Amino acid sequence: MKFKVLILFIICGILAGGFWYHKKLVNKNLLNLSSEINAYIDEIYSLERKFIENIPIYEDFANTQKEKDLRKYLLQDHIKASKKHNEKPVQDEKQIEQMAKENKLTALRNDPEALYYFYNVPLNYRYLSDKAAEGLEIVTERFQENLKKKAELPPVKIAVSSALRPVNYQNSLRDLNSNASFISSHSFAASFDIFYDDFYVVLPEKKTDDININKIFEKIRTRFGFITGDALRRQLKTTLMETLIELQREGILYAILEKTQRCYHVTILKDK
Repeated sequence: MKFKVLILFIICGILAGGFWYHKKLVNKNLLNLSSEINAYIDEIYSLERKFIENIPIYEDFANTQKEKDLRKYLLQDHIKASKKHNEKPVQDEKQIEQMAKENKLTALRNDPEALYYFYNVPLNYRYLSDKAAEGLEIVTERFQENLKKKAELPPVKIAVSSALRPVNYQNSLRDLNSNASFISSHSFAASFDIFYDDFYVVLPEKKTDDININKIFEKIRTRFGFITGDALRRQLKTTLMETLIELQREGILYAILEKTQRCYHVTILKDK
């Protein structure tokens, strides 16, 4: 209810401040818009209920054995697997630039169609090896498949909180975080981290005949995508865990559950 009041207040201010609107037209638009917003928020709420009613929360799904499965392959296993992507770790930004020019690194997608988004990943480190980038796509696609097995649900984007970390950057992290290993599979462009406390639900678009109103609805859709993802994080963590366990058992990847950092450290196996 608070969200409805806030959004209506903002929209009223936008419409009332528009000098091109006649007073009567503004009043008419406000009434129509209020009704449409209420209907749209009800639609979002119905989608949220589908997630809640069809996916168990993480605390009911996870158990000691499942968490142990996601700590079966630890640091040395990941480093050994990562060396099959690149024999030596990437040293610095200059080498990233050179390897990208030589097509030895793949720039990760940053477009609306990608089923992941970046959570605090510096722009110049959004790279992986070809195989690791392909593996990230496999994770996101399987995640969607597992969601749709539960019910007819909209797509959900996962948060990538780390990708390539050159050696110089990895060393700087050790000054801030004692858990950051001296040698990391991230430096071989083979690994990425998934922050499991943040998700984005791709809500349906809302279109009207008014381009200005459509801009307002798009802002609502985007903001509520993150709000809904936050509200459903306990259900979405369940499906993410399920997905990583499946893919690890299939030999696609290794995954480590890192509770302190609230993420999964994922290394893609190149020979699979």
